[in-house]
This record gives sequence, C-alpha cells and structure tokens, in this order.
Amino acid sequence: MNMEAIRLAVIGKLGWIRKHQMRFAGQERQSPREYISGETHYYQGRRHRLNIQLHAGRPTVVLRHGTLELQIAPDTSIEQREALLYNRYRRQLKQQIPELPAKWEAVIGVQAVEWGVKRMKTRWGTCKTPQPAASG
Repeated sequence: MNMEAIRLAVIGKLGWIRKHQMRFAGQERQSPREYISGETHYYQGRRHRLNIQLHAGRPTVVLRHGTLELQIAPDTSIEQREALLYNRYRRQLKQQIPELPAKWEAVIGVQAVEWGVKRMKTRWGTCKTPQPAASG
C-alpha cells in the first residue's frame, strides 16, 4: 500500500481507534509480580493460579488443572522465579510456532522467510517476506 492509502484507512477508522484507545487506557493493570502462591498469571490467554512448591530438587514448572506449579528451592529469588516461567513460555511457544506460518501464509498470501522468538516491549512480532530481485 502507498502512504496515502494507509493515511486514508487510518482516518476512516479514527473514531474506532480512539474509542479502543480509551477502553484500553481504562483497563485494570496487573500489579507488580512477586511470584508467590495465589498470584494470577496468564498463559496462552488463560488465567492460571500460581502455586509455589518448595523442594530441594531441580526447579520445574508444571501446568496442572489451571494451576501453574513452580517447584523451586526455598532461597529462589523473584528474578529466578520470573526467569523459570519466562523460559517455560518461550520453550512452549517455540514448539507451537512451526505449524502457524503455513496456516497464515495461505490466508494472507505471503510466505515468511524466517521466524524467531524475542523478548520485546513495544512490538508483538514482525514478518519478513522475500523481496523482489533488483533489476539491473
């Protein structure tokens, strides 16, 4: 699309955009995570209650009946608890992604060159498609 077409599309949806911006701004925000039993954590769009189980073995994360069980040593810091959950989410995502490009490439009519998983604050994802060869 050229810039003028994009500008017109945005102007045409300006009311909808502003309405949703206001609704988003009014949503409750999550309190800072402490990674303690009873906290609510989201995984794949669903709420799960965090259950901390103290033990001396290797730290693990288990999803069981709507509960995220974090099995950790008693002296595990908040940062280490966060890293355990983050790494679990990352591994799961990497297992689930390979089937998605084929499904969506057909829908949107492009082919992805590559995909990856990164921790980002301001972007949910990107899509790289093959560029036409330069004529010369």
